[in-house]
Amino acid sequence: MVITGFSGAGKSQAMACFEDGGYFCVDNLPPEMIGSLAELFDHEGSKVERAAVVCDVRGGAYFDGLLRVLDARGPSTRLLFLEAAEDVLLDRYKETRRRHPLADHVAAGIDAERDLLAPLKARADVSIDTSDFTAARLRKVVADKMLPRGKVGRLAVTFLTSASSTVRRARRICCSTCGFCPTPITRTTCGRSRAWTRRSGTT
Repeated sequence: MVITGFSGAGKSQAMACFEDGGYFCVDNLPPEMIGSLAELFDHEGSKVERAAVVCDVRGGAYFDGLLRVLDARGPSTRLLFLEAAEDVLLDRYKETRRRHPLADHVAAGIDAERDLLAPLKARADVSIDTSDFTAARLRKVVADKMLPRGKVGRLAVTFLTSASSTVRRARRICCSTCGFCPTPITRTTCGRSRAWTRRSGTT
Protein backbone atom coordinates (compact mmCIF):
# COMPACT_ATOMS: atom_id res chain seq x y z
CA MET A 1 0.00 0.00 0.00
CA VAL A 2 1.33 3.44 -0.99
CA ILE A 3 -0.10 6.62 0.54
CA THR A 4 0.43 9.97 -1.15
CA GLY A 5 -1.31 13.29 -1.62
CA PHE A 6 -1.18 16.92 -0.58
CA SER A 7 0.88 18.08 2.35
CA GLY A 8 -1.57 18.67 5.18
CA ALA A 9 -4.25 16.36 3.74
CA GLY A 10 -3.89 13.75 6.50
CA LYS A 11 -1.29 11.23 5.36
CA SER A 12 0.05 10.81 8.90
CA GLN A 13 -3.43 9.98 10.18
CA ALA A 14 -3.94 7.49 7.35
CA MET A 15 -0.63 5.82 8.16
CA ALA A 16 -1.65 5.58 11.83
CA CYS A 17 -4.81 3.79 10.72
CA PHE A 18 -2.81 1.20 8.78
CA GLU A 19 -0.43 0.83 11.71
CA ASP A 20 -3.35 0.09 14.03
CA GLY A 21 -4.55 -2.44 11.46
CA GLY A 22 -1.33 -4.43 11.76
CA TYR A 23 0.58 -3.02 8.79
CA PHE A 24 4.31 -2.35 8.87
CA CYS A 25 4.54 1.36 8.06
CA VAL A 26 7.33 3.56 6.73
CA ASP A 27 7.02 7.35 6.39
CA ASN A 28 8.69 9.43 3.66
CA LEU A 29 10.14 6.48 1.77
CA PRO A 30 11.83 7.28 -1.58
CA PRO A 31 9.84 5.52 -4.33
CA GLU A 32 12.91 3.73 -5.68
CA MET A 33 13.17 1.85 -2.36
CA ILE A 34 9.66 0.38 -2.51
CA GLY A 35 10.82 -2.61 -4.55
CA SER A 36 13.76 -3.31 -2.21
CA LEU A 37 11.47 -3.12 0.81
CA ALA A 38 9.01 -5.54 -0.79
CA GLU A 39 11.82 -8.00 -1.57
CA LEU A 40 13.01 -7.80 2.02
CA PHE A 41 9.55 -8.73 3.28
CA ASP A 42 9.31 -11.59 0.78
CA HIS A 43 12.34 -13.34 2.25
CA GLU A 44 11.76 -16.60 4.09
CA GLY A 45 11.27 -15.95 7.79
CA SER A 46 9.88 -12.45 7.38
CA LYS A 47 6.94 -11.82 9.72
CA VAL A 48 5.64 -8.84 7.76
CA GLU A 49 2.39 -9.72 5.98
CA ARG A 50 1.29 -6.22 4.95
CA ALA A 51 3.13 -2.94 4.56
CA ALA A 52 2.14 0.67 3.94
CA VAL A 53 4.50 3.47 2.94
CA VAL A 54 4.07 7.22 2.60
CA CYS A 55 5.71 8.83 -0.45
CA ASP A 56 5.25 12.54 -1.04
CA VAL A 57 6.97 15.72 -2.17
CA ARG A 58 9.24 15.72 0.87
CA GLY A 59 11.29 13.23 -1.12
CA GLY A 60 12.37 15.98 -3.51
CA ALA A 61 13.73 14.73 -6.83
CA TYR A 62 13.23 11.11 -5.71
CA PHE A 63 9.46 11.63 -5.66
CA ASP A 64 9.34 12.03 -9.45
CA GLY A 65 9.84 8.29 -9.88
CA LEU A 66 6.75 7.18 -7.91
CA LEU A 67 4.45 6.82 -10.92
CA ARG A 68 7.05 4.78 -12.78
CA VAL A 69 7.54 2.48 -9.79
CA LEU A 70 3.78 1.96 -9.41
CA ASP A 71 3.38 1.12 -13.09
CA ALA A 72 6.25 -1.37 -12.87
CA ARG A 73 4.76 -3.13 -9.85
CA GLY A 74 1.29 -3.34 -11.36
CA PRO A 75 -1.92 -4.03 -9.41
CA SER A 76 -0.06 -5.70 -6.53
CA THR A 77 0.62 -2.24 -5.08
CA ARG A 78 -2.41 -0.07 -4.35
CA LEU A 79 -2.33 3.71 -4.16
CA LEU A 80 -4.30 5.83 -1.69
CA PHE A 81 -4.49 9.53 -2.58
CA LEU A 82 -5.47 12.21 -0.04
CA GLU A 83 -6.46 15.75 -0.91
CA ALA A 84 -8.27 18.72 0.61
CA ALA A 85 -9.56 22.12 -0.48
CA GLU A 86 -6.89 24.81 -0.68
CA ASP A 87 -8.44 26.97 2.06
CA VAL A 88 -8.51 23.95 4.37
CA LEU A 89 -4.85 23.17 3.67
CA LEU A 90 -3.95 26.81 4.36
CA ASP A 91 -5.79 26.73 7.69
CA ARG A 92 -4.04 23.50 8.69
CA TYR A 93 -0.66 25.02 7.90
CA LYS A 94 -1.54 28.05 10.00
CA GLU A 95 -2.31 25.77 12.93
CA THR A 96 0.94 23.81 12.68
CA ARG A 97 3.11 26.76 11.52
CA ARG A 98 5.20 24.41 9.42
CA ARG A 99 6.94 25.33 6.20
CA HIS A 100 5.63 23.83 2.98
CA PRO A 101 8.23 21.44 1.48
CA LEU A 102 8.04 23.08 -1.96
CA ALA A 103 7.98 26.81 -1.19
CA ASP A 104 8.37 29.44 1.50
CA HIS A 105 4.80 30.59 0.87
CA VAL A 106 2.21 27.88 1.51
CA ALA A 107 -0.14 28.92 -1.31
CA ALA A 108 2.69 28.75 -3.84
CA GLY A 109 3.72 25.37 -2.48
CA ILE A 110 0.18 24.02 -2.87
CA ASP A 111 0.06 25.21 -6.50
CA ALA A 112 3.36 23.50 -7.29
CA GLU A 113 2.25 20.36 -5.49
CA ARG A 114 -0.99 20.22 -7.46
CA ASP A 115 0.92 19.97 -10.75
CA LEU A 116 3.17 17.20 -9.44
CA LEU A 117 0.32 15.18 -7.97
CA ALA A 118 -2.15 15.32 -10.88
CA PRO A 119 -0.88 12.09 -12.58
CA LEU A 120 -0.88 10.25 -9.26
CA LYS A 121 -4.44 11.29 -8.47
CA ALA A 122 -5.51 9.88 -11.83
CA ARG A 123 -3.63 6.63 -11.08
CA ALA A 124 -4.97 6.22 -7.50
CA ASP A 125 -7.07 3.19 -6.55
CA VAL A 126 -8.84 5.26 -3.87
CA SER A 127 -8.98 9.05 -3.58
CA ILE A 128 -10.31 10.74 -0.42
CA ASP A 129 -11.11 14.43 0.08
CA THR A 130 -10.41 15.13 3.76
CA SER A 131 -11.64 18.74 3.81
CA ASP A 132 -14.54 18.09 6.19
CA PHE A 133 -12.94 15.31 8.23
CA THR A 134 -11.67 15.34 11.76
CA ALA A 135 -8.65 13.13 12.43
CA ALA A 136 -10.86 10.44 13.93
CA ARG A 137 -13.29 10.56 11.01
CA LEU A 138 -10.45 10.26 8.51
CA ARG A 139 -9.07 7.16 10.25
CA LYS A 140 -12.56 5.62 10.18
CA VAL A 141 -13.02 6.31 6.46
CA VAL A 142 -9.57 4.96 5.60
CA ALA A 143 -10.22 1.82 7.65
CA ASP A 144 -13.60 1.24 5.95
CA LYS A 145 -12.19 1.72 2.45
CA MET A 146 -8.73 0.18 2.70
CA LEU A 147 -8.39 -2.33 5.53
CA PRO A 148 -9.43 -5.97 5.10
CA ARG A 149 -12.96 -6.68 6.28
CA GLY A 150 -13.12 -7.90 9.84
CA LYS A 151 -9.68 -6.52 10.72
CA VAL A 152 -9.75 -5.40 14.34
CA GLY A 153 -7.45 -2.63 15.49
CA ARG A 154 -5.60 -2.56 18.76
CA LEU A 155 -7.24 -1.07 21.85
CA ALA A 156 -5.41 1.65 23.76
CA VAL A 157 -6.16 1.98 27.50
CA THR A 158 -5.02 4.90 29.64
CA PHE A 159 -4.81 4.65 33.45
CA LEU A 160 -4.77 7.73 35.67
CA THR A 161 -2.21 7.46 38.47
CA SER A 162 -2.08 10.90 40.09
CA ALA A 163 -4.32 12.51 42.71
CA SER A 164 -6.58 15.45 41.92
CA SER A 165 -8.27 18.24 43.85
CA THR A 166 -11.57 17.85 42.02
CA VAL A 167 -14.32 15.37 42.80
CA ARG A 168 -14.61 14.02 39.27
CA ARG A 169 -10.90 13.34 38.88
CA ALA A 170 -10.70 11.72 42.30
CA ARG A 171 -13.54 9.38 41.45
CA ARG A 172 -11.89 8.46 38.14
CA ILE A 173 -8.64 7.71 39.97
CA CYS A 174 -10.58 5.52 42.39
CA CYS A 175 -12.09 3.53 39.53
CA SER A 176 -8.72 3.16 37.79
CA THR A 177 -6.58 2.14 40.77
CA CYS A 178 -8.78 0.29 43.27
CA GLY A 179 -8.38 -3.02 41.47
CA PHE A 180 -4.60 -3.09 41.91
CA CYS A 181 -2.86 -2.24 45.20
CA PRO A 182 -3.88 -0.15 48.25
CA THR A 183 -1.74 2.93 47.71
CA PRO A 184 -2.28 6.02 49.92
CA ILE A 185 -3.91 7.76 46.97
CA THR A 186 -6.29 4.84 46.48
CA ARG A 187 -7.36 4.69 50.12
CA THR A 188 -7.93 8.44 50.29
CA THR A 189 -9.88 8.78 47.08
CA CYS A 190 -11.92 5.63 47.66
CA GLY A 191 -12.89 6.81 51.11
CA ARG A 192 -13.97 10.16 49.76
CA SER A 193 -15.89 8.52 46.97
CA ARG A 194 -17.91 6.39 49.43
CA ALA A 195 -18.64 9.45 51.56
CA TRP A 196 -19.90 11.41 48.53
CA THR A 197 -22.06 8.45 47.53
CA ARG A 198 -23.71 8.18 50.96
CA ARG A 199 -24.51 11.89 51.09
CA SER A 200 -25.98 11.86 47.59
CA GLY A 201 -28.24 8.92 48.42
CA THR A 202 -26.99 6.78 45.52
CA THR A 203 -25.89 3.14 45.70
